[in-house]
Amino acid sequence: MSRSRSWRSGAIALVGLALAPGVLAAQAPCGAGAAEAAYRRGKEILAHGEAKIPSPWGILNFLTIWEDLRGAVGKDYLSRARDAFDRAVACDSTHAGAASELAALAVASREGDALRDAAAALRAATAAPGAPAELWLWRSRVAGALGDTAVGGYIARYRAAGGDAAMAHLLAARAAFEAGRDSAGVRQYLAGLDGPSKLAVEAYYEDLSPIAREAERAEWGALDTDSARGEWIRRFWARRAAESGVGVGERVAEHYHRLRVALERYRRTSRREANITDPEAIRLQYHVDGLDDRGVIYLLHGAPDTIIRTVAATLPNESWYYRRPGGGFMLHFVSPNRTSEFMLFPDPLRALGPRLQDTCLSDQCVDRVLAILEDRAPFEPRFGQLAARYRRTVMLSKNEPTPQELEAAVRDLGLAEQTLAADVAQATTRALSRDSFTPDLGAPLPFYYDTYAFRGDGGRTDLVVALAVPGRELEASPGESGVLYGLNMDVVVTDTAAGRSFRADSQRVYRAAQALGAGENLRAVLELELPPGKGYSHHVAVRAAGRKAGTAYGGPLGVDAFSGDTLMMSDLVLAEGAGKGWKRDGVDLGLVPPRQFPQGAVITLFYEVYNAKPESEFRTTLRVVPMAGSGLGGALKKLFGKDPAPISLSFTEQAHPSAAGVMQVVRRVDLRTLEPGTYRIEVTTTGGGAEVRRSREFAVIK
Repeated sequence: MSRSRSWRSGAIALVGLALAPGVLAAQAPCGAGAAEAAYRRGKEILAHGEAKIPSPWGILNFLTIWEDLRGAVGKDYLSRARDAFDRAVACDSTHAGAASELAALAVASREGDALRDAAAALRAATAAPGAPAELWLWRSRVAGALGDTAVGGYIARYRAAGGDAAMAHLLAARAAFEAGRDSAGVRQYLAGLDGPSKLAVEAYYEDLSPIAREAERAEWGALDTDSARGEWIRRFWARRAAESGVGVGERVAEHYHRLRVALERYRRTSRREANITDPEAIRLQYHVDGLDDRGVIYLLHGAPDTIIRTVAATLPNESWYYRRPGGGFMLHFVSPNRTSEFMLFPDPLRALGPRLQDTCLSDQCVDRVLAILEDRAPFEPRFGQLAARYRRTVMLSKNEPTPQELEAAVRDLGLAEQTLAADVAQATTRALSRDSFTPDLGAPLPFYYDTYAFRGDGGRTDLVVALAVPGRELEASPGESGVLYGLNMDVVVTDTAAGRSFRADSQRVYRAAQALGAGENLRAVLELELPPGKGYSHHVAVRAAGRKAGTAYGGPLGVDAFSGDTLMMSDLVLAEGAGKGWKRDGVDLGLVPPRQFPQGAVITLFYEVYNAKPESEFRTTLRVVPMAGSGLGGALKKLFGKDPAPISLSFTEQAHPSAAGVMQVVRRVDLRTLEPGTYRIEVTTTGGGAEVRRSREFAVIK
């Protein structure tokens, strides 16, 4: 059989030949037991593993230069193991163990020649009567890696030969995802979890383990039954789907698409165990065998929205920028050895190669520094700020400064560079600690949303999410008596610490007499009930029905607790003066998520007070203050003890709470005294020796 070699250079090849004499020696003729002996020799080579370089404190334990040199001439441990298995099948074409090992090595390497050689070995081995099921399993995997359409038939033969039913479902799922048949892949994937076996759950976990987090790995290790592991895999994908605001099937399919691309584009050719340089990643052993650092990040976050390369830099480099709800992030890769393998670094200036700080004021060095920084500045403004500082320092150096002035400027420049690198390193660690998926929703569909928290039942919190989609952003469809608008809306709240998620979704069709114009919105309200906590993240998505358009927003979310017997207040709700559409215990309100009200309007303020004692007196102060500051006039009013708020009310009332200790408050607020601008409404309630305060921002528009 033929096999491809990875010849790095003539010089390395000569070194490898010198290190491995006899590499071209002819194999001895096959004799009795030769196939089994060669097979066992291959297994021993694999068990021994690759060579390591002894070094003080293990500093070089991850660097296997010796093994790289041997790999250049096919004498690394993997190549020698293949040689042994090749020898075994050459002496006995029906040797199932050797054919399976060749297939396993080929699937791991994804090298075309190795896959074709393995396919030939498997074809010969499965021609023997009573070929074991394992051979058909490997034949399906090799066929899938080669894009062979016969993979389905091999899976059927695996089943017929007594292969594991759950494993057959996973094999079929992998093949379907490889072929782009996502719906079929999801059905097969989930079917394999209905009655999982030990073989299947281990294979399922192997596929998802590159994106499993530290706590999740610990959870997996604590499980002791196959059924519990199967349920854990379902929960794992449910969490991932909730975090992304998509269905489980879509998230699973995305993962397998990422696996395929990463293995095709970002494979390592050296034998280094891990390239990820982030300390946290090394602590967590955050690497994936066979992939360079770009491949690891691709599995975690998918294709970047933008790739930035600086040709003027000394070393090949790439920066990947990801747009995400709540803020984007950028990761930086450099190829220190000018190969196709890239390593992740927190500082993109590593693309300059080995350099000294005092040499970077030379024109050539500064030009390269500025090129790197300014290429990335549109996506991260701090790189632009550092570039400006470099320019100022260079200008100072050319104006004959004193040595002390130049030394101070260079020191400040170095400090600024180190500070930015430290900040970027933190962002890199965060990116490595989680995976993400933002589905392609198509054309942008901007919308407004607002959240309000109230006391729920059983110590939980009612979270109300109000949405408004501007009519000018939508396309109407003709209806029987006007026009129709279709919207799909999803709200997902995830407890990132516990791995729990809560979801509310709605598909609605709106009818209107005519197409909506400027200032007209479609509105909806979605509600969730969840335990209070501060470690939540949320995801709100709106998609247009019938066309590829949508937008998702989100970020961290704190969910207040309203349990206990002390005085408490819900969030403030600002609603239309006479609007309707959302009811809470008999109060009907027209919610306004943009919180924008026309000048001169009278609006409704709604909130709930909890645990006020019946018939007790409580005092409420309501103030509306401008967000932009009160200016000189306001300062003078404060100086003479006057309240600068354009609206300020105080009143004392008697509490009449419900049997559950809830008192609903509805007030009208006249905005006619307010000029257009941004304001904050503040409500303070005092009673029984306690005080609670809430505020909300809003805008007055012409």
